[in-house]
Amino acid sequence: KVFTDERECLRHKGRTAPCSCEIPSELNIFGGGFSCKSFSKLNNEFESFKKALAEMMEESSSYVTFKSCNDALKFIELDMFLLENVDLEADSENLTLILKALSEAGFSCKTYKLISSDFAVPQRRVRIYILGFSNKRQPQIAFKNVDKMIDLFRLPCVDPDKFLLDDDDPAVMKELDRRRSVRARADQPKEPEKNQKKDTAGDKGTTEEKEKDQSKWQATHQELAEKRGIQWPLTVPDELSKSEWFSTLNAREQEVYLFVLNESTTLTQSGRQPIRFADIYHSANRTPVSAADVLPTILPGTKMIDLQSNAKRLLLGRELLALQGLDYDDGLLDKFSENQLSDLAGNAYTSTAFLTMFLAGLFELSFVTPSESEQEEEVSSFVTQLSQHSHNRGPN
Repeated sequence: KVFTDERECLRHKGRTAPCSCEIPSELNIFGGGFSCKSFSKLNNEFESFKKALAEMMEESSSYVTFKSCNDALKFIELDMFLLENVDLEADSENLTLILKALSEAGFSCKTYKLISSDFAVPQRRVRIYILGFSNKRQPQIAFKNVDKMIDLFRLPCVDPDKFLLDDDDPAVMKELDRRRSVRARADQPKEPEKNQKKDTAGDKGTTEEKEKDQSKWQATHQELAEKRGIQWPLTVPDELSKSEWFSTLNAREQEVYLFVLNESTTLTQSGRQPIRFADIYHSANRTPVSAADVLPTILPGTKMIDLQSNAKRLLLGRELLALQGLDYDDGLLDKFSENQLSDLAGNAYTSTAFLTMFLAGLFELSFVTPSESEQEEEVSSFVTQLSQHSHNRGPN
């Protein structure tokens, strides 16, 4: 275990009874991240973090997770930390508040923006890394070599196909069978009595709420089709209608897929590169797409389709993890659902980018080490003790 000393932990701060949790006694480097909900471009409430920080709002995940990181950094005496989040430079006021809090905690910090595709991983993922050093333990830090180290570790982007499984891979076929089963159950007619009972209970996801949501995205899609001059309703090409993967998508996802396919055809006709990858998690008016050499940013809930695969299929969660530079044994991956692995991939760091920042920071550190004479004295003392111990034990 990393944790050795039983002391009062942050989670139980203020308790009168002894705390059974363990706190690290020696920890030089801290790496982590905090919720991006208040900073994401998909969230319109950009001032929520500022408000949460001022009012200490426990319901704000970005505030709570940042506060936990900051409290841990203040509580544990360490040399260096590395925090990752979305591109906060686009939201400079919140970034200023974060850096101010870290500075008040006793750290010198700088931010660095890294793109995953610059570090071998074929993904259009832009993230900032906040690199910080303790003013007490590392007072000499000047961040003079960090940029050089980052440039040194840049690698050419790898072909996405290197990370993807064959369409007939056992894991791919297993997920297709699961999706077929789920689709078949969803298509079965529901008993009105059960639906009515669920509706009156006011549960999330009631029939009334689903119909309202469906009406909303259908109106959005119809309006988008009119703007783009696309015939409505959308028609499914013969080739796509034969795709078993396409048949497992729900109605909204199928429409988004058709919008993407239409856009890709338009690009090809104009002599531009067609779309290969698209995340159909959201409606068609906010669908991230990319060409063959790099994927859109992988997020929690991502439903990434590969238009150029023979099966026209969704990428598995384990493939999305691989596209974050994370390689795990199949035996471990098989313990989780592909949806769980997909969410994990969306919340993960790109390993090569994180490791680059870790090593760049590591080369800035200075440690107090014994002099050569002090080392010789320690070795001599150890040999003497060992000799006395052997002598006391006798010939046996």
